[in-house]
Amino acid sequence: MLTNNNLQESIITQNEENMFLLANEDGKVGVEKAVELLNNNKTSIDAIVEGISKVEEDPHSKIVGLGGIPDISGEVTLDAAIMDGSTLDFGAVGCIKKHVNAIKIAESILHDSPHCLLVGEGADRYAKEKNIPLRSPLLQKAEDQWRELFKTYVNEDIPDSLEVVALAEWCKKAIIGAHGHLFKDTTIFMAKDHKENIAVGTSTTGWPLKYPGRLGDSPVAGAGFYANNKWGAAACTNTGEMALRANTAFAVVQYMKIGLSVEEAVYQSMKDLTSLKGGLLSDLVVHGIDKQGKYKVACYHSKPHGEPAPKFYYWHKEHSTELALIEAETMFRDDILSMNHKF
Repeated sequence: MLTNNNLQESIITQNEENMFLLANEDGKVGVEKAVELLNNNKTSIDAIVEGISKVEEDPHSKIVGLGGIPDISGEVTLDAAIMDGSTLDFGAVGCIKKHVNAIKIAESILHDSPHCLLVGEGADRYAKEKNIPLRSPLLQKAEDQWRELFKTYVNEDIPDSLEVVALAEWCKKAIIGAHGHLFKDTTIFMAKDHKENIAVGTSTTGWPLKYPGRLGDSPVAGAGFYANNKWGAAACTNTGEMALRANTAFAVVQYMKIGLSVEEAVYQSMKDLTSLKGGLLSDLVVHGIDKQGKYKVACYHSKPHGEPAPKFYYWHKEHSTELALIEAETMFRDDILSMNHKF
């Protein structure tokens, strides 16, 4: 006969066995730390923030934090977010310029601010007030890469000052000209801890040569990320404009809510993407996971020739005790339209 103590220990053990982590390949330097923290019964938020922080501090990353490639004006700006699936609250920052650890600013907003999203100078000021260390994310090698990309895709000499230059046409030319060939990804982490709380985090420097002030989906709840303990979580990478238009991350979780499996939910969210007309259409990687840890990751290609299939890391306390690097499914628009969807 189980005593109360034995029953409680049994419940804790079962909860621990249900712990999981899913992160895209760009999160490589942080995934082991995140798993270590989950195994030590830290919260899913703690694990995600520490894991993403390691990615942000990695000078080899070209798309997150330190070493990110500048926008069209030569400045590096960062976006990040963290969401708590138990409360549906989140903290997010956009267009910060003076701090490398954008995810830690987002975490502070989640825990210690009446707001959910701060951007620009206000976000940098908030970080300073919270004693988050100042540190420029721009490295010399990233600036050199920016100059090369500028000359290649803008095809103009870089003026001594970009302050008074009309950048809109140059940016449009660069983004369209480099379609599918620039670093334009995000790091995403989704995790469930020993208390069965699910969280999701994102961090990015966004598109190289983007227009100043551009926000993608990464700091926008429902577009680039969403988590709900009752159903699971989702996050997107690559062409954030598409996720913003289709509210993709929220859609995945909502489709699970109405009874679809995580696989069906991801496929259905991709069918939603086929309705997008005009604007910036390229590739979007959709990561979905349900509350049991079943997952589906697929890359939507709007064009016949997309980028190589991305990969992602997955760990489950019971079913996948070692970190596995898995290739996502690649799907093209016509393939999705030919599927027998429920909606």
